[in-house]
Amino acid sequence: MILELLQNVALLVTLSVGLQLLGRRLEQPGRLYKLAAGVLFGLVSVVAMATPLTYVPGLIYDGRSIILSLAGFIGGPLTATVAVVIGIVYRAWLGGVGAIVGVLVIIESGALGTLFYVLRRRNPFWEQPLGLWLIGIIVQLAMLSTQLLLPGRLGWEAVRTIAPSVLLLYPLGFMASALVFLDFQRRRRLETTLASHSQILEMIAAGQPLSATLERLAREIERQAPGMIASVLLLDEDGVHLRHGAAPSLPLPYVQAIDGVAIGEGVGSCGTAAWRRAQVIVENTATDPLWTDYRDLALRNHLRACWSTPIVDTGGSVLGTFALYYHRPRKPTDYHIDLIQQATHTAAIAITRYRQEEALRAERDFARAVIDTMGEGLSVTDADQRLTYVNTAFASMLGVPAEEILGHLATEFVIEDDAAVIDQAVADRQRGLRSSYDLRLRGVDDRVTPVLVTGVPRLRNNQYSGAIAVVTDLSERMAAEQALRESEERYRLLVDNLPHAIGVAQDGLLVFANRATADLLGAPEPAALYGRDIMSIIAPEEIFKTTERMRRMMAGETGLYPAECTYLRLDGSRVPVEVVAAPFVYGGRPAIQVIAQDITVRKRREREVQAQAQIAQALAESIDLQPLLQRILAAAVYAVDAADKGGLVLADGEGTLRINALTGYHDKRMQGLRFPLDRGYAAWSYREGRALLVDDVQADPELAYTGEIEELRSIKSAIAAPLIVRGQVTGVIGLDNVRRNGAFNEDDLSVLTNIAATAALVLERARLFEEMNTQARQMAQIMQAAPQGVLLLNAGGQVMMANRVGTRDLSILADAKVGDVIERLGDQPLTNLFATP
Repeated sequence: MILELLQNVALLVTLSVGLQLLGRRLEQPGRLYKLAAGVLFGLVSVVAMATPLTYVPGLIYDGRSIILSLAGFIGGPLTATVAVVIGIVYRAWLGGVGAIVGVLVIIESGALGTLFYVLRRRNPFWEQPLGLWLIGIIVQLAMLSTQLLLPGRLGWEAVRTIAPSVLLLYPLGFMASALVFLDFQRRRRLETTLASHSQILEMIAAGQPLSATLERLAREIERQAPGMIASVLLLDEDGVHLRHGAAPSLPLPYVQAIDGVAIGEGVGSCGTAAWRRAQVIVENTATDPLWTDYRDLALRNHLRACWSTPIVDTGGSVLGTFALYYHRPRKPTDYHIDLIQQATHTAAIAITRYRQEEALRAERDFARAVIDTMGEGLSVTDADQRLTYVNTAFASMLGVPAEEILGHLATEFVIEDDAAVIDQAVADRQRGLRSSYDLRLRGVDDRVTPVLVTGVPRLRNNQYSGAIAVVTDLSERMAAEQALRESEERYRLLVDNLPHAIGVAQDGLLVFANRATADLLGAPEPAALYGRDIMSIIAPEEIFKTTERMRRMMAGETGLYPAECTYLRLDGSRVPVEVVAAPFVYGGRPAIQVIAQDITVRKRREREVQAQAQIAQALAESIDLQPLLQRILAAAVYAVDAADKGGLVLADGEGTLRINALTGYHDKRMQGLRFPLDRGYAAWSYREGRALLVDDVQADPELAYTGEIEELRSIKSAIAAPLIVRGQVTGVIGLDNVRRNGAFNEDDLSVLTNIAATAALVLERARLFEEMNTQARQMAQIMQAAPQGVLLLNAGGQVMMANRVGTRDLSILADAKVGDVIERLGDQPLTNLFATP
């Protein structure tokens, strides 16, 4: 008996292959497939009944309960009905004492399969192995219960005999067969979806217009769901109105009528979905209250059902809606829900990519606008000292339009007496040194503008290629110095209200200070500074230089100021200043007047501008990732004065952050070290997508490093900023201080954030350059592989490139080679070849 039961199960598993072959030839969601599948299931049940276990004459047992329940479970009502009819006809023809019960078994098996077909589309549990086994148990229990309808004790005897084997093997047979069918359906659906998804992603990657990509997406969904009409609506930048992005199959009057509709509750399916930020299913537009204002419009265009889902980006912002329409009332199946989810995900990628490209272009324009409107002048020269770029502020200092400055030598805009200063600065930069110096610019109408120039060399392949200079207009400061040389009485009235720190030193002691000096040094009031040794406010390493400069000034030497110096505040902190000092008579006795300006912001700005320039220069020199990352990190450390060390980490796609660049660290174990995303300040900045300032790293157990590397355990304070490319965080730049807690401030964090933003743009541009180079190499390979002669000429007739056959033809037809300018090719003038018919 067991052998016959096993034969039925084996028959069922073997014949399931036939259904898979049928599925590959016919479109699975179609009626033809369901009809053909019903016939196949019915025939398999007939085969099972033709090889039964005969209990008594006219009473047979076989695998029909599995087969027909599978027909309903896999194919639904239509498939089950066809299979059941075939099974009933055959079993009735066989006749016998068990004919009526056999027909009942056929009916209840198909009905139960259809019931669970409905349930599995609502609850995925019934597609899991345990759920399938339970279905098999239920079907076989129902089958066994019908045996009790047999006459006399025949039913009880039959149940007692076959129940153990049936309940043991048939549910397993049902489960195994159902898993095979379900797996096949999923694979077929996945293959189709992946193929179409890949094609659309290729369009997105290739930068195809958004409208073309969305239209392709809509047509693909319509192909996968016959009878449906797909539509994509885009939400305007105002966040209120919807515009059609793609609607290839919607009637044009309908498209025109709803284009620009404002979102809100009760505004059809799409307007409501965008308003609610949730899926809206309308099974009948003629009766649903959401379509009250649009009912006539929908009915005129034969749109009776509409299911709309908001398209949302990774940040949760609504980008638009994806909708499926149908010509008669209906609700979506699980298959439709899956299609909608796939479509909204793909549409979100396409729309987000398009908006990121638009935002990138806007950011580039903004960066140029910032440079052109910054208060400091900026100039770039080449190796021959010719100006290749100046911003608006620099051009304003000269009173000459920027385009008229480019190409001229920098010395043409400097008075003759300062030419030697330029020569010395060039010599310093050629040796790789940065320098600051005073100049007098000569502008329109010989107007002279005193400026402070801070320049850094531009290097390409370690060779000097020019310089970048930040130019500060000193006209206002010069005016202040002139005012200080006036009478002592006017001096007091003036300096007490000036923003610059002004003091008087006499006999080595401070005898006067204005309010700005007290603020600069952290004193509660100017009087708190009186009598203090002038050298007590000078940084120790600069005392000798300052003393010597003052001695030479008192001896009558000029040209010693302005000079940069570092002052000590009363709390011991340091502040960079620019100092101008001059002999002075105070109270009838010799003294020294000092004007000091806090240049912390300027220094930070200069270092940031120079760091930005270094990053741009790094991109110009190489697009290789590792050198570029190292140069970016070096620029960030240079831009933030408090940084002792630093690291640049990138997400490695494996759920960790990997160190890709280091500076200031020496432990070789740190190279390529990986960090989890749940510990450390770099991981926090990566997860949150924003910058972080940590005054005391060791005080926070979630941010402190607890591993074996001593250099990492010694970090006291840190800042970190994410690298954000096209809205996605790809890595983090972190700067560390190992000397003290609270070494960084919000200004340092702002500088690092700006550096990270520029670095992200540079890394993205490097990627684009690499793609362009790859495309160029591919084009060259294609050209060389062409069997025909191919020539590439510019508009002037110069041969720029030729393949092997083209080189031969060029020699024969024009007696020329690549690089020559030709006028004829054979007996044809080039003008004829270039003419457009």
